[in-house]
Amino acid sequence: MYHLTDQQYQEMLARAEQIKADFRTNYVQRIQLLWMPDSESLSAFDKDATEVFGHPSEWDGDAWLAPASKFLMPDLDTGMNAGGKLIWGYEFYYPTAVELPWELRENNWRASEKLRTGYAVRWNTAVYVCSASVVCAGE
Repeated sequence: MYHLTDQQYQEMLARAEQIKADFRTNYVQRIQLLWMPDSESLSAFDKDATEVFGHPSEWDGDAWLAPASKFLMPDLDTGMNAGGKLIWGYEFYYPTAVELPWELRENNWRASEKLRTGYAVRWNTAVYVCSASVVCAGE
């Protein structure tokens, strides 16, 4: 996991502004997400549905988010009955794991370096986490 230097932090802010300025960016896309309240709520799912969320050690961030398109309708119902919410959120590019500045650490996002993908509830969170990852990856 990379730690942002002061210079990389400034580059992250600049890259974030570039991404924000171009709404057609491939870095951040709006999608529907299933947002589960906590890891305990995942026990409501059968094994196949739980695997969509992956093992916690493979993910960075503080939220249990997954694309709604990865679930069958009965599984979405199960998730919502266990306290989950179907929301509009964001999928973003995540080429490498990063340790984020304190103001972004707990902000309803989840990302996997292995999958090179992340999910966030808010646009700004998706943009800043994505840009920090891109800068640390040297892209």
